[in-house]
Amino acid sequence: MTARFSGWYRRSGTAVFQKDGTARLDAAGGVLVGSWKLEGNKICTNYTSLGPGCQYLEKTGDTTYRVVPDNGDSAGRFEIVQKRR
Repeated sequence: MTARFSGWYRRSGTAVFQKDGTARLDAAGGVLVGSWKLEGNKICTNYTSLGPGCQYLEKTGDTTYRVVPDNGDSAGRFEIVQKRR
């Protein structure tokens, strides 16, 4: 799945989440590579330069989500732009 994001990890850009659990964030500050998984209503990631963390997903529209970190950081926004088959 590919998503545009803003405010997530204080960054804006594009995220690609592969079925094999790999993740890549492309943002103005650079590229982050790591892994991801879904746990209930949370997306949990582990990026090499950031470490692990989970964020609650709150559906706000057909393809949009509010992403709320479980560590108290400010919420971000996801918009799904492409789903993998």
